[in-house]
Amino acid sequence: MLNAGIVPNIYPADELQRVREEMKMVYKHHCQKMGQPFVEQPDIMNEWFYSRVKDHMHLSICMSPIGQRFRDYTRNFPALINNSAIDWFMAWPEEALIEVAQKYISRIDIDEAFKALLAQQCGYSFAQANIFALRMESELRRIFYVTPTNFIELLKGYEKILVSKRTEIGTQATKLRNGLG
Repeated sequence: MLNAGIVPNIYPADELQRVREEMKMVYKHHCQKMGQPFVEQPDIMNEWFYSRVKDHMHLSICMSPIGQRFRDYTRNFPALINNSAIDWFMAWPEEALIEVAQKYISRIDIDEAFKALLAQQCGYSFAQANIFALRMESELRRIFYVTPTNFIELLKGYEKILVSKRTEIGTQATKLRNGLG
C-alpha cells in the first residue's frame, strides 16, 4: 500500500464495475475540465480512480521503535521508511502524566479526597522513572524504556490491585464476622 498506493485485487470484478459506473460522470467532468477526450475504457478509468485514491488516502501506522520487531518491519518493508513521515514522540511531561492520571482515576471508585493526590503521585513517580531510566543509560550504558504505554499499564495495574485487595479484605471481614457472630 505504501509503495504502490493500491492493494492489488482489492475489489472483486463486480464491485470494481459498480465503482466505474458510479464514477463515470465524475471522470467525464474531469476529462472535460482538463480538455482531454473522455474515453470509457476500464483500464484508464481504473488507473484514474486509483490515482485519486492514492492522492487522497492517508494512513496512520503507530508502532514502537523499541526492540527487534521494529527493525524487522523496516527491513522487510522499506516503504515504512522511504514513503512515510515519521513522528517521534518524546517522553510526556509530568503535568501531562498527572492530567492523564486524573482522567483515568476519576473513573475508579475511591474517595474523592484521594483522587487528586493519587494522580499527582502517579505522575510524579512515573516522571522519576523517566529520570532514573536516563541515569541508568548514562551510568550503566543500559537502556531502559519508559513509555506512555507503561504509564497506562501502571494505572490499570493500580485499579486491578485495588479491586483485588477490596475483594480479599471483604472476604476476610465476612469470615471474621461469621466466625465471631
